[in-house]
Amino acid sequence: MDKRINKYLYYTITFLAIFIIQQLASKMGGLVANIFSYKTIDPYNLFAFISVHHIMILIIAFY
Repeated sequence: MDKRINKYLYYTITFLAIFIIQQLASKMGGLVANIFSYKTIDPYNLFAFISVHHIMILIIAFY
């Protein structure tokens, strides 16, 4: 029974760690994307922000 509890505890901690890292990467991507002004290339602010946001998340994930 003790091994079973340790297994579930390990999986729970791993899941929470991945979730927290994912949330932090998303926040960092948003912060970096907010640094730039996209008015000249995207006047309606539809695509450029989200593209930079996702590129930053990708870079953080590969790091």
